[in-house]
Amino acid sequence: MNDLESKNIREVSKEISKTYSKKILIVTYYFAPMPGIPPVRATKFAKYLKKMGYFVDVLCFNPNDESSNRESLEDIKDLDNVFRIAHSKLLSDFISIKKGLKRDITGSTGDSLNTKINNRYYLAWFFSIFKSLSWSCSCKSFIRQNFQKNYYDCVFASSGPLASLIVGLYLRKKGYTDKLISDFRDPLTNEDSPSFIYKCMKLIQKSFIKKSDKITTVSLGVKNVISTGYKHIDSKISVLSNGFDELPSDFKNHCLLDKNKLDENKLNFAYCGSLYRGKADLSMFFTALTELIVDKQIDIDKISFTYAGTGSAIICSIARQYALENILNDKAFVERDMSLSIQLSSDILVMATWNTKKEQGVITGKFFEYMSNLKPIICLVSGNEAKSEVAEMIYEMNLGLACDYIEYQKNLNKLKRFIKILYDQKMNNGKIDFSSNESLIKNYHHKELAKKLSSLISEI
Repeated sequence: MNDLESKNIREVSKEISKTYSKKILIVTYYFAPMPGIPPVRATKFAKYLKKMGYFVDVLCFNPNDESSNRESLEDIKDLDNVFRIAHSKLLSDFISIKKGLKRDITGSTGDSLNTKINNRYYLAWFFSIFKSLSWSCSCKSFIRQNFQKNYYDCVFASSGPLASLIVGLYLRKKGYTDKLISDFRDPLTNEDSPSFIYKCMKLIQKSFIKKSDKITTVSLGVKNVISTGYKHIDSKISVLSNGFDELPSDFKNHCLLDKNKLDENKLNFAYCGSLYRGKADLSMFFTALTELIVDKQIDIDKISFTYAGTGSAIICSIARQYALENILNDKAFVERDMSLSIQLSSDILVMATWNTKKEQGVITGKFFEYMSNLKPIICLVSGNEAKSEVAEMIYEMNLGLACDYIEYQKNLNKLKRFIKILYDQKMNNGKIDFSSNESLIKNYHHKELAKKLSSLISEI
């Protein structure tokens, strides 16, 4: 950016300061029109804060590629400024170094499996730190040249990656704002990482918690994980969950009429989203189907399972293990409009998550997308911790069935009964008789969540 452009931004900023009473800067690496779930949270907050009368600026990553979610462009058309910042040249140079390091570190056949796993973690961690530092340095340079001191009423910095939190803290420290909300989509710590990395990230996380005015998390479980060991933090930390937005009626109708609409004479299951190997476990679901088929309670020719996501190898392997390849319709990765079409055409939506002592409140963005479709959900929860947060939400809003693996046999029997009831309804009536609590579901609309964020800003 040249000096004239920088001067123009500063002059416009002075005029805006006289016009708007509420000015917020959202700092986020992921933002529309980038594809996938990560950009949704910050994009929707920006959209609805703008509708509430805020002046909304966004500082985000510039991916410099053509991949985009066209639908999300509508969400950002009214925003005041979207500053897209690329990585520094150092990062591209480091990527080449990283590839060489990866060959050196992971290529030795004499290393033990644990050593190789730890080496990969260290490599990935050092690269993620460097990547965050690279982008945050580019942002800081842009801020120094273009932003006014004491300009923003509040900065909302949404992680991950770590870079967003670094930039948010810089803006507060250097006087561009006196209010900072640090938003954690996930804890910075990971229970699977080597102890050195875990301890480092724990210290970094502690620093952000201490220096921010407010902390927000996507779930109660994430709140509990990051607040462990801190005193008097309850007044500072709040749950600000992910949510959903209604689809335009013409888009919804288009999805329903899509040529990939599923067979209406079958009970159609669908799983849309990632499968995390070693964590997301679908074995209970496939066991339930297999036992119902063997017991002749359901007809294998009258059920189908559609998968759309990046875990094709995993889902195909599971289907083969249970001899259910014939019911599987693997779409692999699809664009969002196709994913929504599959969901809207299906009878039952399946998801998998996990709940452990160190990783609680793992509620994927796809769950909220499922919720908005008002279809029955089967949620499989692996891990060593009972009473998962997602299960409580499912039962509170009557969204379907949650099956914790910690009580495997009990929940397997419940799952079989649930599937049999819905199967009989579909075979006898041509449809499923299901209703959820729509009045409670509305609380997770992004418009309502933006109101909650606005209240948090006012409290600082």
